[in-house]
Amino acid sequence: MSAFCQQRIKLNPLFFRVWNSLLCNCFYATSEVKRWKGYRVIAVDGSNIPLVNTPVLREYFGGQSNQECFFVQAKTVYSYDVLNRLLLTAELAPYRTAELTVAYSMVSQLEEDMLTIYDRNFCNYKMIALHLWQEKEIKFVISAKESIAVYRNFIESGKPDEVVRLHPTASAIHGLHQEGYKINKDTLLTVRLVRVELPGKVEVLVTNLWAEDGHEVQLFKDLYFMRWSLETNIDHQKNILQLESFSGLSPLSIQQDF
Repeated sequence: MSAFCQQRIKLNPLFFRVWNSLLCNCFYATSEVKRWKGYRVIAVDGSNIPLVNTPVLREYFGGQSNQECFFVQAKTVYSYDVLNRLLLTAELAPYRTAELTVAYSMVSQLEEDMLTIYDRNFCNYKMIALHLWQEKEIKFVISAKESIAVYRNFIESGKPDEVVRLHPTASAIHGLHQEGYKINKDTLLTVRLVRVELPGKVEVLVTNLWAEDGHEVQLFKDLYFMRWSLETNIDHQKNILQLESFSGLSPLSIQQDF
């Protein structure tokens, strides 16, 4: 066991990420890939993983505390092919890292035949812009925050769908400047809002799937709820595969196991 631990230190966790990418690419190259209207449907979401409370893990990953103790945790963000049941990317980060920050960095890895689905935590101008401004536009469906005026007004209008233009916030302008995009308060994004009626509430979806391309309103309810397949996968990792039973107590071993 001592020899194993000594050799393990030499293995960069990046190896496993590259290996997973290779296996997924082999699947796509050799298998009959399931698609929705020609797209691979990719759900993106995050979760937290509890870790053993040791000084080194506490210093590296951080966590949160209550009146009695401190809980060491890590942040995870996944992209998952819901139709082919493939976990494409899985990012592990310190607990205080925002899911959005990780998700922003993942957009450049998306491919033009992918359709990404996000919940409302990912709904903002910058996320939408990063999809629209890739070399080849990436399709997306994002649940909207009803607290934002443009989405609240759409709900009150009663319309089944509507094409609107989004204005950037100051934080979006600053964030996109950091990404190398030159924008100002007059840089507008054109998106489509789609109304989904649910028991007791209305869900608003923001998308660049256009009606004139054959994407009727009635398709979006089932399409958006495909993302729950990722929630099921995360539950499978934690409760069946025992993801949180790590084989070591160093940041390196946690990253390797993950």
